[in-house]
Amino acid sequence: MTILAGTVATIAGVFPAFAMKLLDFVAVYGFILAPVGAIIVFEHFFADKARIVKNYAAKTSISFNWTVLIAWLLSVGFFYGISVSQGVFLSFLTLPAWLTCGILFLLLSRFTQKSIG
Repeated sequence: MTILAGTVATIAGVFPAFAMKLLDFVAVYGFILAPVGAIIVFEHFFADKARIVKNYAAKTSISFNWTVLIAWLLSVGFFYGISVSQGVFLSFLTLPAWLTCGILFLLLSRFTQKSIG
């Protein structure tokens, strides 16, 4: 499989138009997924400092955590808007979107979580 994937990638790399479209796709894919990882990292490492409950959705048996969606939408929407309006390649905005999403998650969780007694 590795040889097959390498062969396909090498052949695709010969055609710059295809390779650039693939690069755009990978940039969008990474830009969309990275902030979700930020939520996981920030909750794991900073939940105690932010005084929020780790794994809040599981502990309260809620089926959907709106705080996660709102933090993700705000950070992705904001930085995607910058990309479109300023012509900045998405890969350059992935780290700022990641950090913003993690911080927003902590802040929003602090205001939305009810204490578990």
